[in-house]
Amino acid sequence: VPVRRLKASSKDVAETIKEISAVFASAERPLVFVTHSLGGMALLDYLLANPGMTEKVEGIIFLQSPFLGAPMATVVQKYPALSRLF
Repeated sequence: VPVRRLKASSKDVAETIKEISAVFASAERPLVFVTHSLGGMALLDYLLANPGMTEKVEGIIFLQSPFLGAPMATVVQKYPALSRLF
């Protein structure tokens, strides 16, 4: 089974979505994605913006994608001074 690891960025979701788009453009067979964290969110964002592409997806495994939010991000939003710790 051919495997391709995408170049992902935790600082630039648009760059990750660009990588995802390239995979779809070159896909010759059904795709199975294994995503982690923000990568899962980027894939979901891409599929929602391009609903026709779901036909090329055979499966998706989301590992720790924060669909219900990220509790730590909420704390940092409330207390911005904490962002210096990260």
